[in-house]
Amino acid sequence: MTAHRQEIVKLARGEGQVARPLLARTLGISLPTITNLVKGLIRDEILIEDGFGKSQGGRRAALLKLNPEYAYAVGVEVSLSGVNAVLMDLAGDIVASGTGSTEPVTNDECMTAEVISVVEPLLTRVSRSKLKGIGIGIAGLVDREHGVSLKFPHCENWSNVHIGTILESRFNLEACVDNDVQAATLAEFRYGAARGVDSFVYLHIGHGIRVGMVVDGKVFHGVHGRAGELGHVVVEEGGPICYCGNYGCLESLASPRAIVNQAREAMGKGVESSIAPFARGDASGIHIDAVLEAAADGDRLAINLLERAAAHIGRVVANLTNILDPSMFILAGKLAIREGPLVEVIERVFRRMAMPAARDTVEIRKSAFAESPCARGAATLVFDRMFEQMALG
Repeated sequence: MTAHRQEIVKLARGEGQVARPLLARTLGISLPTITNLVKGLIRDEILIEDGFGKSQGGRRAALLKLNPEYAYAVGVEVSLSGVNAVLMDLAGDIVASGTGSTEPVTNDECMTAEVISVVEPLLTRVSRSKLKGIGIGIAGLVDREHGVSLKFPHCENWSNVHIGTILESRFNLEACVDNDVQAATLAEFRYGAARGVDSFVYLHIGHGIRVGMVVDGKVFHGVHGRAGELGHVVVEEGGPICYCGNYGCLESLASPRAIVNQAREAMGKGVESSIAPFARGDASGIHIDAVLEAAADGDRLAINLLERAAAHIGRVVANLTNILDPSMFILAGKLAIREGPLVEVIERVFRRMAMPAARDTVEIRKSAFAESPCARGAATLVFDRMFEQMALG
């Protein structure tokens, strides 16, 4: 693909819709040349016309976008919540989806079997010639270059699982592997709330607390691929012990697991709360959904626990802003997307503690994806690789 064709495709992908005059101005190329280049991209079924833009005083310009049916990819999430997968088109729309067991992943053999069983039926939904590969977003430490899951959270016997090679051998398709939060960050960048934003931080508050970062239009992984372990920043010296071995990590104070433990401890000491009824009356069976539902119902303990967790997170967000100077934070994960006090308190604490110059310029948004952000991002890994290969071709 020529350099000019690459630039046109890149702009169409980044903006969603573009008009020929805008392409000509942005790329510094004459309109007739742009028209010829676009004609070739339409002939190759990479671009399609998609309605008309607003009139600028003359005839309305036809809008162009990537052809959603040009390529498809399967994206898989493997996390502490289980395994789920999507079949996604080039526009970022989910064509089909599948869910494996909702039981927590406990070992690599069960995980591999679950992934294969979820992926297999999705591959039959579109023409094989248009399937460009399988992406996997997996929790824990990952070797992206070799497609290896190095370590999975809370699984002591998990080590160096070559999930990329396993899937390539099974399905004869290219496989891309990345950390689950890094994959979700990519989905937000390409298709979500941060589309068109070159530098932002994606804050995932789920089973763990982790960040993904896009810097100058590229997902930042760090030298060894371990960037983003925000949950293991110590925020309270002498605080609760974390599974990593340190005391007072953010994750030991503000993650769903930590909030549930605090609720059980408080209720064990006789604190009155309506949390237990939301867990079917079983205090030992309390889960984060019960805390969230009780908070929505006005329960004081649940609200206090969420606000305390949010205050810890808000302080860390302020510190990150002072260090990184991003234009935006995207809040994602179970605690962020549910209605409740958490997001409001995070933003309030952040505005109070960030440097004055950042306080009014950094935007905080919720993720655009309530469902399957990681699986979407895993499929996007495949499309990114496809475009890289097209540029080299």
